[in-house]
Amino acid sequence: GRAQDPVQYILAAEQRARERQIAYETVRLLRQDVIECYRKEGVNHYDNCVAVNKRYYDVVVKNDVGQVQPPWANPAKNVGF
Repeated sequence: GRAQDPVQYILAAEQRARERQIAYETVRLLRQDVIECYRKEGVNHYDNCVAVNKRYYDVVVKNDVGQVQPPWANPAKNVGF
């Protein structure tokens, strides 16, 4: 159906797009940290890059890569973007 308030709908869609972009950029920056650590540590990256890998993993496994979500009326229908 049609949105109750089209202006609010557009503003909400734009905000969701901004939040999604922030989530993507966060993952990209964390991935660059992992790559940099691997290159710096070489064969010792298994021991010396644990904290960096954990930070990256914790963000990647979140629903929608940690994107901020509005309070959904029916949370079961929110399966991501």
